[in-house]
Amino acid sequence: MSRPEQKAERVPFLRQWGTHNVRVLTGRRFGRLKVTAPTDGRGANGAVVWSCDCRCGTNGVLVLGTNLTSGNTASCGCVQVERSKRANRKGGVRWRAK
Repeated sequence: MSRPEQKAERVPFLRQWGTHNVRVLTGRRFGRLKVTAPTDGRGANGAVVWSCDCRCGTNGVLVLGTNLTSGNTASCGCVQVERSKRANRKGGVRWRAK
């Protein structure tokens, strides 16, 4: 058995995409996002753009694979909205500027 075949057996999540090996992220969950399919789009650095579904119900969120695997993107933006709502409360009552 040649060495590249052994590597392919050990790492089943790699797939040949053109001349590059790409991690197959379909079906994996990163934070609130579940990866559904790769798109034809590429980022500036050549990274694959993936289509994801968020747990809040937003479908078709486009995210770079590098942002998913590094943890930079974990939702469609719903987490940021929830955190800002929580931060704008003062003593359990919604704070408003006068």
